[in-house]
Amino acid sequence: MSSPDVALRETATETDPVVTHEAKGETYTLRRYRPEDRQPFFDLHDAIGMIPHDGGTEWFDWKFVDNPYLAHTPLFVAEREDTGEIVGVRPFMAFRLRAGPRTAIGLQTADTGVHPDHRSRGLFSRMNELAFEYYRQREPEVMFSIPNDLSRPGYLKGGAKTVSPIRSHFRIESPSQFIDQKLGSWVPSQTGSVLDGLASGYLGFRDRRHNGDSSKRITVDRHATIPSETLAALGTSHVPSEIHAVRDRRFYDWRFENPNWEYDAFVANRDGDPFAAMVAGTREHGGRVLTRIVDAVPLSGEDRLPGFAAILSRLLEVHRDSDVFAFAGTGVPSKLLRQFGFQPNDELPLSPVSNQTILITMPLQRTNTENEWMIEGRDVTDPTNWQLPFCEQNTA
Repeated sequence: MSSPDVALRETATETDPVVTHEAKGETYTLRRYRPEDRQPFFDLHDAIGMIPHDGGTEWFDWKFVDNPYLAHTPLFVAEREDTGEIVGVRPFMAFRLRAGPRTAIGLQTADTGVHPDHRSRGLFSRMNELAFEYYRQREPEVMFSIPNDLSRPGYLKGGAKTVSPIRSHFRIESPSQFIDQKLGSWVPSQTGSVLDGLASGYLGFRDRRHNGDSSKRITVDRHATIPSETLAALGTSHVPSEIHAVRDRRFYDWRFENPNWEYDAFVANRDGDPFAAMVAGTREHGGRVLTRIVDAVPLSGEDRLPGFAAILSRLLEVHRDSDVFAFAGTGVPSKLLRQFGFQPNDELPLSPVSNQTILITMPLQRTNTENEWMIEGRDVTDPTNWQLPFCEQNTA
């Protein structure tokens, strides 16, 4: 594992791996990404029917090309030999992770796809094999992923292990939208409106309980642009024992440039000094406005909690037009989130209609010893050793 003073960008490599793969009468070339593959990447995603990337090339460059932790674009492709068509993509999103006093590059799988006409030919597995073998000879030390139900078995077959579901909390302003989506005609027509009325009353009661309860010593400033220096100071002030992304200036200058989301930051000050902050990301999807609390710093300590409470009061008011609020991970205590009307997705009433987000992991530097699944004494398969809010997930 790298020491803290190791340069943050991986050294460019001198050779690119190329693999020829044959299946069902077709020959494919598996290789690393080239700049001319960018538009075929989008064409493939359109053919698959993946979520549209509203930011287009700006989004692509932000996520893969301009990522500050690697000197190259961490993306592999499968190309038809006869036509040159890109029919498979295997991208990664890189983070610098911290475990105690030491850091390492972690790769998160993202936006993987194989054209429907070329599935069941081993392309997904072969692209993974090529990528993982490539990185076993380089700086990245661990793969951590939150794959969907279709791709998860492939990763597990390739040597990854399941860690656990990542618990999320949701505050749903209009339950009827989710009842209609999940259950449709299975519920009586008036159920949704009744639930909306109950939710409005319950959330209103929760909000009134916190109206004006913050200390007069605490003020909250909203920032339309990310105050990277302030957030980095808070993010490194109380370092937790769990594995997490390093919250330095480099992280904040890059992470919230995603053009598919609108971000704003809320900084709590005590007697004029910043002591807690949250970043919210908002976008419209499927006819609903979603606001995610994507980061909350410091990452540990009791002293930050009054600041979080004051921020939540302000954040919910500023984003009162949002249909859903969400927070992932363990960085903010469940008790505090529940006080503001958030409910965990692994308990009633949300568990029957919630999708599980499951974390898996695999070491890239294989030593064939029991320690290869450890980072600085932390077992990467133990869910208590991870702290992963939305800013460390590739979807926000």
